[in-house]
Amino acid sequence: MLERPIMVLGSLATKIGLKEAVAFAKINEVTHPTYQREGKYWICYTQEQWNKIFPFWSELTIKRTLTRLENLNLLISGNFNKHKSDNTKWYTFNIEGIEACDKLCGGNHDK
Repeated sequence: MLERPIMVLGSLATKIGLKEAVAFAKINEVTHPTYQREGKYWICYTQEQWNKIFPFWSELTIKRTLTRLENLNLLISGNFNKHKSDNTKWYTFNIEGIEACDKLCGGNHDK
């Protein structure tokens, strides 16, 4: 199987961090949101699925990176699981956060 390279903008990596930029690009590439809740499309992956998406990172690194993307307002998480004891997070892209980040990354940084 031929792997596809992960394309990351240097300006994005500079603003949010390399791991976060890699994760953001990879999530954008592999996700096909199919669950619609609260007017948004969401993804829901188990830890095993995240491990397949990011085989080059530990589980802890994956969790920290997803949390950082939430803290940066690029991802929004929710819990729409049927069982209250299931704490698997659901994620959606935060369009407003992405647009704000795009403005920061899209400008001329040569001063």
